[in-house]
Amino acid sequence: IQGTIADGAERQKCSAELSRQNYELNQFAYVAAHDLKAPRRGIDQIASWLEEDLNDSVGADSKKHLKLMRSRINRMEKLLADLLQYARAGSVLGDLESVDLHDLVTSSFQLINTSQRFKLVVNGQLPTLTTSRTLIDIVFRNLMSNAMKHHDRPKGVITLKFTKKGAF
Repeated sequence: IQGTIADGAERQKCSAELSRQNYELNQFAYVAAHDLKAPRRGIDQIASWLEEDLNDSVGADSKKHLKLMRSRINRMEKLLADLLQYARAGSVLGDLESVDLHDLVTSSFQLINTSQRFKLVVNGQLPTLTTSRTLIDIVFRNLMSNAMKHHDRPKGVITLKFTKKGAF
């Protein structure tokens, strides 16, 4: 829509369309997260069978890889649960809780740094905030993954620091 919307009817129409699109997006996120749980459970079951069947017949590297795969499967379960929570919440923040940013950022970094091309450096102490864990995790994951995606060299460093300014 170009220019200013002069009449209230047009404004109401745009607002209704935006509300409808937001509702559909939340519904899609909910259905997608819910539907992805079944394949995740299947992958988890196969990984479990592999661990049982190959326990004594594989080397240390393979055991490490199986452990990493199970860790990623568990993280995927958490991400799907967060997506479901976010879709259910719509525009509401959801439950506020105490979130240790250092733990959250470190965990998110390990999840998205699959190629091990990047190093995370945290300068100083990160705060513990009372916030929505899901939403703040999404913010940090997006910031770090964008930094990785748009980095033009084979390796890189993501540096994070916290500075308190007055009451903020």
